Amino acid sequence: MFQRGHFGFENPHVVPVVEISIGNSRMRAHIDSGNMVGGFILPAALVDKLTLASQPITVGRARTVSNEVEIKQARLSDKIKLGTFEFNQPMITFPAIEDEVNIGLKTLREFSLTFDQKNKRLKLDRTSRSSKSFTSTRDAISPALRFS
Repeated sequence: MFQRGHFGFENPHVVPVVEISIGNSRMRAHIDSGNMVGGFILPAALVDKLTLASQPITVGRARTVSNEVEIKQARLSDKIKLGTFEFNQPMITFPAIEDEVNIGLKTLREFSLTFDQKNKRLKLDRTSRSSKSFTSTRDAISPALRFS
């Protein structure tokens, strides 16, 4: 029986992968506390299929070996569900580097995360970090991560 805030994850290539839903579609997403670009980073091909609540705006540029890419943000019309947590009309960033959704630090910093490696379970607890006064920049941007 799953408890609130607990759900399964895979770890095929060191990066934890969970299932999320955007609207009525389910997909895989990387948990990436090292990604400080956005909260939800989506592949451009996926964004093309979604309804946006705002026009995309360019927020930066990324450079690869072979080209330069505009990084854009927009508000999603739908909600994103991660376990039992829902994000209504979240800001999304695109394009993602890979073909899977990436859940970055701007989303993860709202939670403490506990990874049960043996049972492949992830527990998310929403913290009060978003309204808290921080004593250091590190406290403001670092999610609480625990491994068991």
